[in-house]
Amino acid sequence: MPQSLKNRSVIRRIAGATLFAIVLWAIVSLTEEFDTTFDVPLTVESPPEMAPAHPIPQSIRVQTRATGWSLLKMMATGRIESILRPPPSISPGDSQLVIGYGRRDLLASVRTNVLDARQLNVAPDTLALVFGPVDTRRVPLSPEITINTRKGFQVIGRLRLLPDSVTLSGARDVLDDITAWPTEPLILNDVHRAVSQWISVGDTLRNILTISPRRAELYADVQEIAERTFTDVPIVNRGTVRDTSLRLVLQPQRVDVLVRGGARDLSRLDPSSMRAYVEILEGTDTLGVAYPRLLLPAGYDVSVVGIRPDRVKYVFRRMIRE
Repeated sequence: MPQSLKNRSVIRRIAGATLFAIVLWAIVSLTEEFDTTFDVPLTVESPPEMAPAHPIPQSIRVQTRATGWSLLKMMATGRIESILRPPPSISPGDSQLVIGYGRRDLLASVRTNVLDARQLNVAPDTLALVFGPVDTRRVPLSPEITINTRKGFQVIGRLRLLPDSVTLSGARDVLDDITAWPTEPLILNDVHRAVSQWISVGDTLRNILTISPRRAELYADVQEIAERTFTDVPIVNRGTVRDTSLRLVLQPQRVDVLVRGGARDLSRLDPSSMRAYVEILEGTDTLGVAYPRLLLPAGYDVSVVGIRPDRVKYVFRRMIRE
C-alpha cells in the first residue's frame, strides 16, 4: 500500500476515535448538574374586580439547577414561566391594594416542564404590586403616523381612523390620566395615491391595561397638487349696515381667485358655490378700502393662493326716495 494511503487511513482512524471520545464526554457531562440563569416571563393574576395600578415587570431572573439534558430541554422548548396569584384571603375593595411577594413566593411561582429543575435564586427577590378598582373608558384614537408624499402630491384633509376610538379597561387611577390613545408609530414614504391599510393600536401599557380593538384602519386622501383660477367671483358684504337708506357700493364688485389643492377636488369644485366677501361695518369702517377673502363650500380642503385685485374700494351712498 502506498505511504500516502496509509497516512490517510491513520488520520481517519484518529479522527473517528476523537469524535467518539468527544461524544462520549458530552453524554457523560450532560448527566451532571449545572446552574444557569433564565429570564422567566412573568404573568400576574389580579384580585377579582381589580387591575394593576402600576407597571409590572415583564420577567424575573431565575437561577436554576438541573442536569445538562434537562437544561437543554428547557432551552429548546422554552417551557418556563412565573405565575403570581393573589392570596386566597384577598377580597376586592374600593381603594388601592398592595400585595407583596417575597423570595419564597417568587421561586414557588416558577413553572416548567422539567421535573428535576430546582430554582435556587431570583432577582428581584421581592415584588410589591399595586392594584386598584377596575374600570373602563372610551377614548379617541390618535394617529402616530407620518406620510411623506412623492414630489407634487400632498395629503388632503385629516387622517381618518376606523374605529376612531378604543375601549380601555384597567385600574381607575390609571384611566383618570388618559384622554387619548396612540396608534403604533408608522412612517409611509413616496406616497402618491390614497392610503387604506390596517395599523396596530399602541401597546405601551399592556401589563396594566386591556385595549380593544387592537387595530384600526387608516384612511388618507393623497392627491396630485394642482391650481385653478376662478374668474368673476362676486363679492358680498358680511358686515352690518343698519341704515336702510344707505347702500354700499364696491368697486370692483367681482374678483378673480387662484386656489391650490388636490387635482380631483379642484375639478369638482363648482364656481357658482364660491363667494368672496368683505366685512364693512357702517359707521366704523371709513377707510374706503377693504381686503376681500374667500368663502369656500364645505368639504373642500383647498387653500387660496391669491385674489385679484387684492383690495377693493367702497363707498356708502344714500338712496334718494321719491
